[in-house]
Amino acid sequence: MLKAGNYCRFARRNQVLLKTQRRLWQSSREATKALGRCRQPAALIRVVKSSHSKNLIDGVFCAAALHRLSLLSRQNGDGELAAWKLCYGEAMQHLESFGAQELAVAALAMAKARPPMSKDLLEQLLGRVLPGLHLNSTALPIRYCANLLWATAAIRHEHPLTRALFQEVEVACHQPWRHGRCNARDFSQVCWAFASSGRHMGGLRVIESSAQHQGTILESYSDHDVATTIWAVATMSCPGPQGSGFLERLMEAACEKDFAPQGLSMTFWGLATLAPSIRRATVEQLLAALVPKVLQHAGNLAPQGASNILWAVATLEAQQEPSHGVIALDEGLRLRLVEAVSYSLTQQLQQCNGQDIANALWALANLGIKTDVLFPKVCECFQDLPSHSFSAQNCANILWALVRQDRDLDLRDFAKAIATRASNFSSDWDEQSLSISVWALAVLGQRTSSLPLLKALTSDLEELRKFSSESLSVFAWTCGLLGVETHPTPLLALVINKRADSLTIEHLSSMLIAFARIWPHYKI
Repeated sequence: MLKAGNYCRFARRNQVLLKTQRRLWQSSREATKALGRCRQPAALIRVVKSSHSKNLIDGVFCAAALHRLSLLSRQNGDGELAAWKLCYGEAMQHLESFGAQELAVAALAMAKARPPMSKDLLEQLLGRVLPGLHLNSTALPIRYCANLLWATAAIRHEHPLTRALFQEVEVACHQPWRHGRCNARDFSQVCWAFASSGRHMGGLRVIESSAQHQGTILESYSDHDVATTIWAVATMSCPGPQGSGFLERLMEAACEKDFAPQGLSMTFWGLATLAPSIRRATVEQLLAALVPKVLQHAGNLAPQGASNILWAVATLEAQQEPSHGVIALDEGLRLRLVEAVSYSLTQQLQQCNGQDIANALWALANLGIKTDVLFPKVCECFQDLPSHSFSAQNCANILWALVRQDRDLDLRDFAKAIATRASNFSSDWDEQSLSISVWALAVLGQRTSSLPLLKALTSDLEELRKFSSESLSVFAWTCGLLGVETHPTPLLALVINKRADSLTIEHLSSMLIAFARIWPHYKI
C-alpha cells in the first residue's frame, strides 16, 4: 500500500508539472504573438519587460523581438535605442536556447536595421555554429547558412569568424549531402554575399560547383533571385565553363521576368558589365526585354538605380566595336530611354550621392546626348548637392564629363566647386583619377585648383615608373600648359627620358609640346 501511495503522489506531481509547463508554453506563445501587435518601440519594451518578469523569454521570443524591432526601426519611433539595448541583453542571456531558425532570424534583423550592437551580437550568433556549421551536433541547413552569410556581408564586419563562415559555406555548397542544396533564394543570397564582400574567387567557385543543379531549377527563380544573381556574377566576372552556361540560361530566363525597379537596374547593369563575354543573341534578347520595362518604371527608379542604368547604356554604347559583336540600341529608343531616366534623376537630386551624380554625368557626356534636363539642372543647382559625399574618383569623373559635354552651359562655378572638393584629397588618388582631374581642371581654366593636385603626385621615382604612358603624357601636358617647373616636372622628365623608345608617336608629340613650353629647363 505504501508503494502504491508513493506512485499516486508521483503521478499527481508529474501531472501538475506537465500542466504548469503547458501553461508556461501557452503563455510564452501569447507573449511572442504580442510582439507582433507592437506599433512603437515603447510598446515592445513593455512586452519584453512583462515577459521577463514572468520568466517567459526564450530563443524564439528573442528572435521574434529582434525581428519586430527591425521593422519598427524603419519608422524611427521614440525609444528605439533603448529597445535595441533591452532586446540585445535578453538575446545574450538566452543565446543557448536559440535554434537554427532563430539564429537566422536574429542575424537578418540585425543586418537590416544595423543598430550599434549588431556586430557584437552577430559574433555571438556565429560562435554558436562555428566551426563546422553545426548547432547542437546537427548540421545547419543550407538555408540558414545562406541567411547568416547574407547578414554577415550586409553588416560588413571583418572578423576571424566572418572569414571562417565564408570558407565553410563554400565547402557546404560543394558538399550538398551534408547541409542540403541551395534553392533559388539561398543561391542568390550566397552569390550576393560573396560578391558584395569582395570574395570573388570563392564566389566563382561556388557558382561553378552549383551551376548544374541551379540550371535545373530556373523555373523557381523569382525576379529578385534572377536580378541578384546576375548582379553578383557581373560583380565577380569571369565565371568558369559551367558558370558561363548557367549565366546564359539565367539571362534568357530574365527576359520573361516582371522586375521591380531595383531588379531592373541590377539586371541592366549586369548585362552591360557582362555583355562582351556572352552571346550577342542573348544580349539583344535581354536588352529588347528590359528597355520597355525601364521606360515604364523610370519614374519609380531610385537615384542609384537610375544612374546605374545610364552608366549601363553608355557602357553598352562604348562596346559597339566589331570585336565585341554587340549591337547598339536603336537611336530613337536610346534617346527616349536616356531622357526618361535622367528626368527621373532630376526629380531626386536631393537624394543623390556623389556616386549617383558622377555616374550619370559621365554617362551623358559619353553618349553625347544634349536634350536631357539633368546636366543643366546639376550645373544650376550644384550648391544643393551633397558635396561631402563626393570621392576623389567621383570628382575625376565629373570633371571629365564637364570637359567632354558639348553644349552651351556656364560651367565655371560648378567646376570650381568640384575643384575645391577635389583639393581636399591628398592621398586618396589613384593614377587614373588624378591624371584625369589635373587635365580636366587645366582645360577648364582652374589653374589654382590644378596645381595642388599636381603636388599630390607621388615623389617616389620607382612608383612613377609604373605609370602608364597615357598618364605620363597627361601629367606632362598639364605641367607644360600651366608652366610648372617644380614638382612633378623634374621626375616626369627623368621617367620619360628612360621610356622614350617605348612611347607612341602621339604620346611623344604631346610630351614634346608640353616640355617645349618650359624650355630650356627640361629637355627630352
